[in-house]
Amino acid sequence: MNNQRATELQELAAEEGITLPLSVDLILWLEDRGWVVCLETGRATLPSIYAPTPIAKAVSHLLSDAEIEAEADDYEDYLDDVDWLRFGC
Repeated sequence: MNNQRATELQELAAEEGITLPLSVDLILWLEDRGWVVCLETGRATLPSIYAPTPIAKAVSHLLSDAEIEAEADDYEDYLDDVDWLRFGC
């Protein structure tokens, strides 16, 4: 465990009047692996859940609006076909 980080975390909790819901060791362990830990609830989440990956950002930047619209139209047609097959309409 990084003693400086542990000390800073404990000092922050004391300053904010927070009782840490998880041990300092566990919070630091999760953070070291990319998790974001809520210091009030102990809930741990991965930021990639909320933000597109760098590759997704690059691909979306490279695609023009026309290509995106064409893909969306194709997908809507596909969904229409699937509904027709599924429900026999």
